[in-house]
Amino acid sequence: MCNIELILVCIFLLCSVDVCYVRANVHAQDTEVLRGNSSQLTLYKNLFKVKRKEHLTAIQKLILVKDVSKQADFINIMMDAIIDTLFKAKQKLEASDYTTDSSLFSENLKDEISQILENTALFTDLIVRFPKPSHIFYTKNKKKWKSVLTDAIKICNQSGVYDGDYQLLLFNLQQELGIGDKDPSYKNPFLEKEFDTLNTDDRQQLYNEAKRKHKMKQNKSKRKGPRLSSRTEL
Repeated sequence: MCNIELILVCIFLLCSVDVCYVRANVHAQDTEVLRGNSSQLTLYKNLFKVKRKEHLTAIQKLILVKDVSKQADFINIMMDAIIDTLFKAKQKLEASDYTTDSSLFSENLKDEISQILENTALFTDLIVRFPKPSHIFYTKNKKKWKSVLTDAIKICNQSGVYDGDYQLLLFNLQQELGIGDKDPSYKNPFLEKEFDTLNTDDRQQLYNEAKRKHKMKQNKSKRKGPRLSSRTEL
C-alpha cells in the first residue's frame, strides 16, 4: 500500500472526510490563478488560508485519538508522506528553470510551489503540536529531512505568502529543527508535561497565548531605537 493510500486510511479512521490534504495540491480550477503578480498572489493567499483551516481541522481530529500508539503511527505516516512530497517537488524545481528570481507561481512551477508551501505548514503543525513522537521520527531521518525542510523554508520565505502570523510558523519550525539562529526564549508549550492532561479547547488556548506572547515580543523589538527620553513608551 502506498503512502497516500495509507494516509487515506488514516483520514477515514480519524472520521475526517476530505479535510486533510497531505499532498496539499491546489485543485486544478484553483491553480489557474497562480501566475505571480500581486493580485494573483492575493488570490493564492486566500486559497492558502482555506488549506490552513483544513490542516488544523485534521490536526484537531488527530489530537482526539486517545490511543497514543495509533496516534504516533498516524503522525509517522503523515510526516513520511509530507517529506516525500517536498522532496519530489524540490527535484522538479531543480530540473526546471527555477531560480530564486523566478516567479514563484509561473505556469510550469505552480503545483510544486503550492505543494511546498502547504506541506511545510502541515509539517510544522505536526512537530509543534506533537513534539515527542514527531522529534523521534525526525531524529531517525534527520540527515534527509533537515536538508529537505531547509530548502522548503527558503522557498516559503521567498514566496510572499508567509507573512504576518505565517512567519510564526516558519520561526517555530526553525526552532524545533535547529535551523538558523537559536532563540533562547523559545519554548514549545505543547512539550509541557501538564499539556498531556489538557482537553482540546485548553490546548488551543495555550497555543494562542504562546502566539500572542511571541507577537508582543516582535512588536517590542521593532519599537527599539533612539528615544528622546528614558520614559517607557505607552
